[in-house]
Amino acid sequence: MLPSAARLVIGQYIPLESFVHRLNPFLKLVLTFCLMVGLFVFTTPQAYTAFLLFWLLSYRLARLTLAFFLRAVRPLLVVILFTVVLHVFFTKGQPLWELGPIQITREGLHNAAHFSARLILLVNFTSLLTLTTSAIELTFAIEKLLKPLSRLGFPAQDFAMMLTIALRFIPVLFNEMDKIVKAQTCRAVQFRSGSVARRVRNYLAILVPLFINAFQRALELAQAMDVRCYQAGRERGRFRVYPVAIRDVAAVLGTSTLFALLIGLRTAAR
Repeated sequence: MLPSAARLVIGQYIPLESFVHRLNPFLKLVLTFCLMVGLFVFTTPQAYTAFLLFWLLSYRLARLTLAFFLRAVRPLLVVILFTVVLHVFFTKGQPLWELGPIQITREGLHNAAHFSARLILLVNFTSLLTLTTSAIELTFAIEKLLKPLSRLGFPAQDFAMMLTIALRFIPVLFNEMDKIVKAQTCRAVQFRSGSVARRVRNYLAILVPLFINAFQRALELAQAMDVRCYQAGRERGRFRVYPVAIRDVAAVLGTSTLFALLIGLRTAAR
C-alpha cells in the first residue's frame, strides 16, 4: 500500500519547546548543511559512529522519539536494500563466498555498509531540520542563505518561498492520497491483486483526483497570498527576528567539537 502522511517525516513540523527548536533557523540550516557535507568527507566507521552519536544527542535535545527515525527510514528501505544488493554482489575484490558466477566480497560488504549508513544519516539529519523548523523559519533561513546571490539578480526571496511551500506540501499531498486510497478501497478497488493492467487502471483512480486536489490547493494558496498583497520580488519586512543566543553558540561549539574530533581521528590514522 502507498505510504500515508501519518508515516511520513520529511516535510512535517512538530511544534515543541526544545533546545533544537529554539535554535536560530539560519544557523540550524548551516549546521545541517555542514553535517551533510561532513558525511561525504569523513567516511571511516569511527566517523559514522561519531555522527550517529551526535544525531542521537540532537534527537534527545529536540525531545523527539526514535519512532521518527523509523518513520524517516521506512520509505527508504527499498533504496537501501537495492544499494546493499548492488554493492554486495557486484563489487569485485577478495571473495568471502562464491556460488558459480555469484560471489560476495569483503569490499562489497564494506561498500554496502558504508553507503547505507551515509544514506540513513543524511535522511535523518534532514528530517531533524524539518521536524524542528517551522515554515516561516525555514523560509527565513533559506532566504538568508541565498541572499548573496540576489546581488547577481537571483530571486532569493521567491526561491526560498517556493522551496518551502513545495517542502510543506509533501505531507499535505500524502494526506490527500491517503484519503483517496481509503475512499477507493471502500468502493472495492483492489491495489494489491489482479493483473498489471488492472492495477495500473486502479492507480489512475488515485492520480486523477490527487492532481485535481493539488491544483485546487495551489489555487487557494495563490488567492490567499494575493489577498495578503504578496508581490514577487519586493522586499518584505519581518514580524519576527532571530537573534543569536547562547544556545546557538553552544550548538556551534558542539558541532565544531565533533569536526575537531573527526579531524583528529583522521590525523591519528595517518
